[in-house]
Amino acid sequence: YVTCSLGAIAFYDARTGRRFGTAPTGRNPRSIAINRDGRWIGVANFSSPEVTLIDTRDRTHRTVVVPGASGIVGLALD
Repeated sequence: YVTCSLGAIAFYDARTGRRFGTAPTGRNPRSIAINRDGRWIGVANFSSPEVTLIDTRDRTHRTVVVPGASGIVGLALD
């Protein structure tokens, strides 16, 4: 998984280097976190008070506002 300041996260196959998908995020995505079973990816969006949650199984996503946050640079999932 790779974040990109263009407002997306890209999915790459580590063996082949081929990109096999993308998911939109908030503005200026930075850090990512993956839960233990790999289903959920969290993305910290630095230029907005938001984090994006991506469901890798259902291939859905949503961006949620974190009240009072600004410049989010890290996160953890459990």
